[in-house]
Amino acid sequence: MNAAAIKLRTLCEILVREDSGWHECKKCVEDIHDLFAHLGALDVRENATLTEAKPAMGGTAIAPSWAGLCLMDVARTRKFVAGLKNAINHFLTLQPTATVHVLDAGCGPYGLLSVLCAGYFSPLQVQFTLLDIFDENIASTKHLIHALGYEQYFTEIIVADAVCYTWPHSRPLHILVTETMNKALSKEPQVAITLNLSQYLLPEGLLIPTCINISLQRRSRQIDQNEMEGAPQDVTASRTCLENLGDVMQLHRHSVREEIQKRPISTMYLADGFNAARDTLFLITEIQIFEDVWLGSNESAITLPCQLRIPAEQHLAAAKAISFTYKMLGDPAIEWRIA
Repeated sequence: MNAAAIKLRTLCEILVREDSGWHECKKCVEDIHDLFAHLGALDVRENATLTEAKPAMGGTAIAPSWAGLCLMDVARTRKFVAGLKNAINHFLTLQPTATVHVLDAGCGPYGLLSVLCAGYFSPLQVQFTLLDIFDENIASTKHLIHALGYEQYFTEIIVADAVCYTWPHSRPLHILVTETMNKALSKEPQVAITLNLSQYLLPEGLLIPTCINISLQRRSRQIDQNEMEGAPQDVTASRTCLENLGDVMQLHRHSVREEIQKRPISTMYLADGFNAARDTLFLITEIQIFEDVWLGSNESAITLPCQLRIPAEQHLAAAKAISFTYKMLGDPAIEWRIA
C-alpha cells in the first residue's frame, strides 16, 4: 500500500469500529473526502460539477456533485461499508481460496463502497466491477483508484446504465451492491437496477442491501387529560402516539419482480378511521444492509419518513382501506389511493 492507501485504511477502521462516536465518524468522512479531493477526485466542496441529474428508464440518476455528497451521510456510509465488508468476508469464510466478484452499480465519483472495502482484502480475494451512467463519475473514480494504487482490485470500471447492463457470463457474480435510492424508494432507480442485475447473481449470491422495508405508520395527536388539569383554557396539552400499521413493500433479491407486478402491492385498513386534524400517515424506510447491519428510520437521508399528503378535509371512516402500488418507470414512487 502507498501512503494514501494506508491513510484511507486507517480512516476506514475508525469509521466502521462499533465504539466510534458520531462526531468521530463525521470527522472521519470529512477527512476521507479531503483525501479523495487531494488525490484529484471530485471535490464537492470547492468544484461543484455543472453536470445535471440524468433521467433514466427506471428513475433519475443524481448529479455527480450530489452523489459525492452522499459520502457525508455518516450513518449511510458507515453501515454500507460495514455491510459490504461483512458480505465479502462471508464468502471468503465459505470458500477461502475463491475470488469474490462484486458488482457496484451506480458507484458515483469515488466508487465509494468498493474503494473503502478494497484495502481490507487482497486482489486475489476480491475483484470489483464498477458501473456509473456519468462519464464524469467514472473519470473521477479511475483517477482516485490510480492514486491509491488500487488498480489490481478492479476488473472493469465502465460508463453504463445499470438498468440495462448485462453482466458477462464468463465470471460469477457473488455480490451485487447498489445504493441508488431515496426515501421510500422514490425518484432514484434502486428498484429498476435491482430488477435488472439481481438475475445475474449466483444462487448463493448476495444483494446489498439485503432488504429494504417500507411500512406505514400513523402518528396521532391526542389530548393528554392529566397535563390539561389546571392548565389555562387556551393551552392545548397533547402527545403524539405512534402506531405501526404494517408493511407496504419489501424489496429483496427474490421479491423484486413480484413486488412491482402486484396491483396493489398492499392494502392497509384503518381500524379507527382517519381524522386529518388529528392523524398523519408516514411511509417508514428501514434497510437491512447485511445480516445484523441495519440503517434505521430517520438515521439517514434515505430513511427519512415520507408523509402521505391527504387533504385536510379528508376524513376516512373506520375500516376504510388505503391501497398501494409501486410505479417504477419515469419518476419512481409508491402511489396510494383510498379504496
